Parts: sequence; C-alpha cells; structure tokens
Amino acid sequence: MTPRQFVTRQRIARAQQLIRETSRSQIEIALEVGYTSPSHFAQVFRRETGLTPSDYRRQKSCEFTARAAPSFTQGPDFSGVFARDISAGKLKTKRDLTNAPK
Repeated sequence: MTPRQFVTRQRIARAQQLIRETSRSQIEIALEVGYTSPSHFAQVFRRETGLTPSDYRRQKSCEFTARAAPSFTQGPDFSGVFARDISAGKLKTKRDLTNAPK
C-alpha cells in the first residue's frame, strides 16, 4: 500500500464514520476529511466503497432503523385480556371474539 492509498483509506474511513453518526452534508464531510471538491470526494468514496456517499447514508440508515425497530413477528400477547373477559362473562364463544367491538 502506498502512502497515498493509506491516506485515502483513512479519509474515507473517517467519512464513513461521519456519514453514519452525523447528519452533516456531503460538502461538510468532504471538507472535514480533506477534499476541496465534493464531486472528487464522491468519486473517490465510490471507488473505495462501491457506493456513493448518499447511497451509503441511505443503506446505513436503513440498517440502523431495522436494528432499532421492535420485532412484532410473534405479535403482542393479548391472552390475558381475553381470559379475563371470558372469565367475567363478557366473551362466551369464538364468535363473540371475532365480533367483539373494537
């Protein structure tokens, strides 16, 4: 690895961190990591990562959202509510459950 490649990779790694962790614009990030031209920054970023800075931000925000979102694969547990209603005589049959007011 040449010194230039090392510096480029360090700049892009820092840019990736800023894109993930801040809402700064691409121009601000480009300037902070040492690029004076936002278009050159985007070109180098894409060459190094395979994604444009915008695509990288969208992909990472989707990953974050997917990790942060609660999982409802099993659904909420309403068994206690129905058992209580049945024991109180409010719901007596399966038909009552399906026709119960919402």
